Amino acid sequence: METTARPNTPPPPVKALNDSLFNMWRCVICIAHADGIVQPEERSYLEKTIAALARTHGMSPTQKVTLMGDLETPQNLADLLPKVTESQYRGLLIHFGNIMAHADGIVTEDEERLLDMLHAQQMSDIEAEKLRADIQRDMEEHRAELKEETQQVHDKASGGSPLLKTLDRLLAKIGVTQ
Repeated sequence: METTARPNTPPPPVKALNDSLFNMWRCVICIAHADGIVQPEERSYLEKTIAALARTHGMSPTQKVTLMGDLETPQNLADLLPKVTESQYRGLLIHFGNIMAHADGIVTEDEERLLDMLHAQQMSDIEAEKLRADIQRDMEEHRAELKEETQQVHDKASGGSPLLKTLDRLLAKIGVTQ
């Protein structure tokens, strides 16, 4: 007897959203709040990311409510950082945090302070050279595309951020697609 997949049946989650990855995203949201406002582009991007995490990692309803609540009410980064226990997510947090802080084109003193705290607490445990090499390789592989995207942003003031597009590529590498 042959079984067929039902149409409109979502694929099973790739892997469970573990606490370390979940708390990494809570930290990224903290950084989005650092300048006092989550810009509409940042909010939209984070909401799409949360939806993608729910779809690809089997996020629990409680985790989704928590992340959406974090978008509304800033949390304390210092309280959440110790909960990002896996080195790969600590490394990604540094990169994603930098992207969020720079997404609107202005890095405030508060954002800089949070990034400094993030670097100070997290850099000692990650494989920094491997992370740098991965980022450099990604930038080299996509140099022409990034240049074109940057030009498009300059041509259209309301265009998408090339930093957020870079984040999309990094998300895809860990199985989160939007």
